[in-house]
Amino acid sequence: MNGITFYTIRQFSQAQPALSEASIRWQVFNAEKNGLDKAGAIRRAGRRVYIVAERYLAWLDGQGLAA
Repeated sequence: MNGITFYTIRQFSQAQPALSEASIRWQVFNAEKNGLDKAGAIRRAGRRVYIVAERYLAWLDGQGLAA
């Protein structure tokens, strides 16, 4: 599937131990304000939220540049 990796929030926090599940949920909750939606880093299917790993990490890496 074009090399895109989808994770649930729990799976992603387990794959990336430096990121807590709570912090990821907070970022997803505020996705419209923090640019996570615009970055294409999350996908919603009903009530489920999936993290697009590559885009999330690119978004996270770019957070220091905005300051």
